[in-house]
Amino acid sequence: MANNYVYELDKGWTFDGNYIPHFVELNWYFGDNPVDYRGVQNLRIHGLTKGRCFLEVASNGMQTDYIEDYSEAQHINLPKNPTLISADYVPITNYAEPLNRGISVQYKFQGTNKDITRPEPSHVIQVLIVQSTTDGNRAN
Repeated sequence: MANNYVYELDKGWTFDGNYIPHFVELNWYFGDNPVDYRGVQNLRIHGLTKGRCFLEVASNGMQTDYIEDYSEAQHINLPKNPTLISADYVPITNYAEPLNRGISVQYKFQGTNKDITRPEPSHVIQVLIVQSTTDGNRAN
């Protein structure tokens, strides 16, 4: 007898019982003025989770061209401290300090779980808040 499985999209935390590696690379953030250099000090995310998931964030600052030059990744687990598994999504927040500078800044979030047999609860990043300052320099 053949094993004919049916999978339902957006259900469960695993794929056949295994962790699902994931990442998201966001578009460039230019702030209020696309010609001013800006420094980024803090980054806060708000979202939903059904338990603790392990994430990291790295930043990429554009100086003169779109070159991939990400900073060292920092942990930004959701939530920050261990929690119990929940049947429903619960609101969470956490912050990191992925320091960078440039005309614009880009962020990359990814899961840090290296054990494919250890699934994690589903999670959603909904809001990204960037704390940045202009340093007075202008791009050509």
